[in-house]
Amino acid sequence: MTLSCGGQITDYGLSDNYQSDTSFSCDSYTLGFGAKLNLTERAALNVGYMWTTYEDYTKKSQNYNNTGLSGTNIYSRTNKVFGASINYRF
Repeated sequence: MTLSCGGQITDYGLSDNYQSDTSFSCDSYTLGFGAKLNLTERAALNVGYMWTTYEDYTKKSQNYNNTGLSGTNIYSRTNKVFGASINYRF
């Protein structure tokens, strides 16, 4: 059996001008874990899990979408990914 883990921290340093309703980025941290289990001499099972948590980004505007009204957007997201495979060596 083989085990692995890793992490990543992302800091974009973005401004309000970059964030929009159609495209946004948020600072984040990611943790990932994986394992490989040898089933036979030729076959192995691989599994992995990754979780990314993004910091909320708040954008306030005095002229929200050119309406003349003030407003606030909060950009947020979370990703959770699971993967599995069987490797077979011919």
